[in-house]
Amino acid sequence: MVYPRPGVPLPRLRLLKLDHRESLLSELYRLVTCAPNLKTLVLANTVPMQDVILQSASDADGSLPRVLALLDNGDTHDVPMAGCLEHLDWSFAPPAYTWLLFVLLPMPNLRSLALCLNTESTLWPQYMSDDPLFLDIAQNGIPVRLSSLQELVVQCIDDGALKHVFRKIRCPVLAKLHITYLPPLHASCELPQLPRLESMFCDPRLYTLTDLKLSHFTLDPDEARIMLRYMPALTHLTFLECPQVAAVICALSGGSCDNGHENPFNVWICPRLEVLRVVDSPDLKFQCLRGMIHARSQAFGAPAPCMSSASPNTGHTLPGAPSPRVVKPLRRKFRDAAIRRACNVTLSPSAGRATAAVYNPYAAVRPSQLRTVCIEGCGRVSQIEATSLRGEFPSLRVKWQP
Repeated sequence: MVYPRPGVPLPRLRLLKLDHRESLLSELYRLVTCAPNLKTLVLANTVPMQDVILQSASDADGSLPRVLALLDNGDTHDVPMAGCLEHLDWSFAPPAYTWLLFVLLPMPNLRSLALCLNTESTLWPQYMSDDPLFLDIAQNGIPVRLSSLQELVVQCIDDGALKHVFRKIRCPVLAKLHITYLPPLHASCELPQLPRLESMFCDPRLYTLTDLKLSHFTLDPDEARIMLRYMPALTHLTFLECPQVAAVICALSGGSCDNGHENPFNVWICPRLEVLRVVDSPDLKFQCLRGMIHARSQAFGAPAPCMSSASPNTGHTLPGAPSPRVVKPLRRKFRDAAIRRACNVTLSPSAGRATAAVYNPYAAVRPSQLRTVCIEGCGRVSQIEATSLRGEFPSLRVKWQP
């Protein structure tokens, strides 16, 4: 294939699936160029070999590499852009070099990304050498900013891969995050511990995230609490076969089974949570589940308390309960942007009073009322116990399966 020669135009092509281990990056460029209206790209067991090198560091505004050269003949061309691409499904992606695809093929309108990661040590295959090419120039595009990405689904066969794949990628409007570990099919194994959120993302403050699903991970209760504190807008939370989930469910009450689920500081994890689903978690007890629902229901109907307590030594305020590790606060511009989106109000210099009347900062102290609780395959929660929740909390929809 000769890259600069125009191919057959495919203006009606919306979905493209590539399943060829020997494919070249220049071939992918040509297909994308011929299909300007491409919406969905599926790279099935395909990592295009790099037969191009970058020759310029950045474009006019200094954001992305723009010029590349083919290794075969040295001809230079502009980096093509998949301007209409909205969905990318990539299997066997190299974790440490996933970001490179978005530098080599910009996708400004990408909305959903599904990744099935290879092992942690996997490299990007090269066309003429064994070492990754042009990484020094490509580093100028880091961190890669996926400004439109809202849905991210990740599957891994090596938990160490999660510490590499997101480190050089920013997703400022991410709303849905699903992370799954794929255990071996024909052998039993101990489920790996979910890595810390700070070790996975370059910025762990996922303040726009509303849907989180974790599958086949062992949870560290303290780390899970801190992870959920970084997600104040979360409304849907799912745990699928996650050992030690009981302590995390207790944490949603602000207390634990030991103290009767009391929340002395009135600081809530995931204050907007509405839907909770727990599947195949044998350590979940009815006491944890019922105590959490009761505590949040009581707080929902109670008057709004003060957001902080006074320090006896300094007279200053202490924002909530102590934490084993400091949680980074949102920068002001990000916090204000989140408030504007939540209020659906366009701010102007004279709109300050209108916004103040709509947004209630104390609402974050009182948790939202749970609407749905799904318990499936949790042996320590019986059907009778689950049914009793419907009578105690009439507004709660309870689903139970053995």
